[in-house]
This record gives sequence, structure tokens and C-alpha cells, in this order.
Amino acid sequence: MNSASIARYRQTLNRWGLSDVPFRATPPEDPTELSRIFHGREKELEVALPALYEGRNVLVRGIWGVGKTTFIGAGGGAP
Repeated sequence: MNSASIARYRQTLNRWGLSDVPFRATPPEDPTELSRIFHGREKELEVALPALYEGRNVLVRGIWGVGKTTFIGAGGGAP
């Protein structure tokens, strides 16, 4: 990750009102914490979850630290 990417990353965290990096190797188990991280991601979940339940593949991509693993973990019981 170069310095420009890090600067954009920090700007994004500030824009979201986050003082710390909420992204972890594993999703938080506290639903309140999960909703804080995924504030504004309802549309993505509404598209991804039905596709997964229908047995379709979903590509989740993005730069390091944007929450891909947590987003996938938010699917919970999805096959």
C-alpha cells in the first residue's frame, strides 16, 4: 500500500466518522458493531445475499481494509 492509498484510506475513515480502523480479520459478533461498520451498505447486502441463496457466485473486491472479509461474514448463514 503506497502513501497515496494510505491517505485516501484515512480520508475515507474520517468521512465515515471513524477514529479507528474497524476492519478486522474476523467479523465482530456484536450486531451493533457490525451495523456501525456496514452503515450505508444495505443495498450491497440486499443484492449479494439473495444471489448467494440462489446458488450464484458473488465477486467481492476492493482495496485492502475496506471490509471485504467482514462483508462476506455478514452473510452469516449463506451457503
